[in-house]
Amino acid sequence: QLSIRDSDGALIHHTLTKTTPTEYSVKYTLERRGEHEISLFVVNITTGDGRATADASAVVTARAPARLVYSPEVRLGEGAVTLSIEDAEGATPDDIDVVILPPTAGAEEERAIVVGSEHSLSTFSAAYTPSLGGLHSVNVFECRKPLPGSLFPLRVRAQG
Repeated sequence: QLSIRDSDGALIHHTLTKTTPTEYSVKYTLERRGEHEISLFVVNITTGDGRATADASAVVTARAPARLVYSPEVRLGEGAVTLSIEDAEGATPDDIDVVILPPTAGAEEERAIVVGSEHSLSTFSAAYTPSLGGLHSVNVFECRKPLPGSLFPLRVRAQG
């Protein structure tokens, strides 16, 4: 028997699937930030006796995913576009990757240089100077996982 409790002690729904004779896969969705306790209880199905398995318990901390703050429309030739990655708690600039896909098919993707903020440990910024007009796609990864909402549209309008 497996139980997962949120920071208020409420049980969280989960699915437990047997993957091999000795291994199980657990899937659950954390809906609240904070610490969640995962506990495993071994139950004898014939007697009903159970005991907690101390070495199979853990506490995990759920945090909100990072988010991208940017202007979705810019003009060509106005310089670099600033892309701000916020709420990236516990991340370093090496954990954040920003990849821009240009509007032209077959054109090479570009990577923006990510730097940390002097004011916040969970905020990062990246600069990108578009060289082509059209609809670019911005993909932001935190620890190799795309942020919710990636690919983000970036429309680059011609000068004028």
